[in-house]
Amino acid sequence: MRGNGSRSIALVSLGNSVSPIVALVTAPILARELGVVGRGELAAATAPLFLAASGFSFGVPEAVNHFAAKNPSISRKFLSIGSLLCAIFGVIGSLIILLTADLVSQGNRDLTQLILISGMALIPTLVVSALRGFARGEQLWRLVAVEQVVSAAFRLLSIIALTLSSQLTPFTACIITAFSGTVGGIVYLSTVFHRNRSVSKYPQFSTIHDEASVRTVLGFGVGVWLGVAAGTILSKLDMLLVLPLSSASELGIYAVAVSVAESVRVFNMAVRDVVFSMQSARNDDVMLARASRASTLITAAAALIIGIASIWLIPLFFGLEFSESVWVVAVLLAGAVLGNPGSVLAAGLSARGKPILRSLSILGGVIANLVGLLVLVPMFGAFGAAYASVISSFVTASLVLIFAKLHFGLKPSDFIVLKISDVKFVASSIIRRGK
Repeated sequence: MRGNGSRSIALVSLGNSVSPIVALVTAPILARELGVVGRGELAAATAPLFLAASGFSFGVPEAVNHFAAKNPSISRKFLSIGSLLCAIFGVIGSLIILLTADLVSQGNRDLTQLILISGMALIPTLVVSALRGFARGEQLWRLVAVEQVVSAAFRLLSIIALTLSSQLTPFTACIITAFSGTVGGIVYLSTVFHRNRSVSKYPQFSTIHDEASVRTVLGFGVGVWLGVAAGTILSKLDMLLVLPLSSASELGIYAVAVSVAESVRVFNMAVRDVVFSMQSARNDDVMLARASRASTLITAAAALIIGIASIWLIPLFFGLEFSESVWVVAVLLAGAVLGNPGSVLAAGLSARGKPILRSLSILGGVIANLVGLLVLVPMFGAFGAAYASVISSFVTASLVLIFAKLHFGLKPSDFIVLKISDVKFVASSIIRRGK
């Protein structure tokens, strides 16, 4: 993680941090304006969209990312194929959401309407994800960060404007939540139509000419998709099941806790994204291991800070009725730190042409999460969902480490045992970025 790698991670971290920050700012507004039940309905209404966004991508954005990094001279061909596939899959997914909305809402007409509205955002969401994959493969991290900032800013300003005009309702909040993620996609248009790159940004990386075809994209994408879909299910399954297994109030408490705890994953997601693109172009065991350890170190430090701060900040900003979320946050943060090494290493496995190993690991975590939710949520509500999340993180990370050892001979200890040099590396990187 030297040179371009560390700068790329810094840029992606900046972009990734904007959305959680906006989520933290808007979460108290949504909680106070919508109430516990309204906040739970919003979470339930948008969950199908977020599930479908990964479930119907079939790994195409990741495939565009992977092949654009390996084949810079024909990256636009992969983008064209990927965008077309995403549009087709978006139409299919939207129709399925339409047909199942009443079932998901358990006959609640208002909730059914909200689900249908959020489902309309699926097509643009998938197309933008293909554009984002192209930008990542081209190593255009600054552009990716700008896209994230634009989308987050649109959501923040829209919610504030609706609140000030007394128009913030589950209906309007659903529209903003569903479509805000696609607004930033406009920043990619100049790159798509005007940029012409025929050589890798990193000339030391080898270029491999894969065939730019639907078969090539889907061949790699499906292997990744199993893990992407499973990962999204892993992150959203709780939002779907807490309501029927417990109550809307428990879902509201859990939704607030998740919005706070997710902020700790900012750096991990940045490392994962950069590692995938860079390892797609060139495998580097040392860089991969250091990225895992450094990410875990920073994630643990951030979790400690967020956990302590939430004791005072959640009751202050969200209201006393959400005080229980403080301890749910603590459980979720523990799970985030526990699963961090597996997340980074999984990106490395996909980049080395073995996305199915990552997918199998996440599928194992989904199964563990589903069992945990069914058993623990009826008994412990929001806490039960958090405990299930920790269990699934442990299972997923363990499977990734096992597969990496069996298929590539990578030692698990290299990815999980912190060293003094890691502390020095992180400190020096922060100092360099601060200058």
